[in-house]
Amino acid sequence: MCPLVLLHPALPVLALVVVWTSPLIARRRADRARRQAENDAVPEVAAVLALAVRSGSNVQNGIDVVAQRVPGIGGESFAKMSRQLAAGALLADVLADLPQHLGEAARPLSRAIGAGVSSGGELVPALDRVARELRERQHQQRLEAAQRLPVLLLFPLVTCILPAFALLTVIPLLVSSIAQLFGGGL
Repeated sequence: MCPLVLLHPALPVLALVVVWTSPLIARRRADRARRQAENDAVPEVAAVLALAVRSGSNVQNGIDVVAQRVPGIGGESFAKMSRQLAAGALLADVLADLPQHLGEAARPLSRAIGAGVSSGGELVPALDRVARELRERQHQQRLEAAQRLPVLLLFPLVTCILPAFALLTVIPLLVSSIAQLFGGGL
């Protein structure tokens, strides 16, 4: 008979559940990390693009600057856009695909660039506004995550720290009190 079953009959079932769910949990964490990286990249991309356009570059050259200067997923997405534009794709089509490459957080950026290019209006204030709004949204999300932290820390507190506190303080006190009550000395 298996030694795990001798310890407790539920251990093999628990081991199977852990083995079965660990790839799902790892995939969810990777997806969450990718979405977070996309959300973090968009304000930086908007700020660098605004800086490039403010310095006199057109939008296509600004996309090349972002592709060269921004690290991570933001630069990679803009490098894809730059290659598509170099291959002859229309800027409107490339901008429409931006949320697919950089996530839904890039949709306001895509709209702002598209509106600025199509109307010939001021692109820099729109890019600055998008970057500011996205940074404010990130700040709000981080505040909400910080407010959830005490609730998340409640489980380790209750399951680990409080029992250890009881074992190290309350139980020795009870044992010595009972020993003194019954006249024996420990």
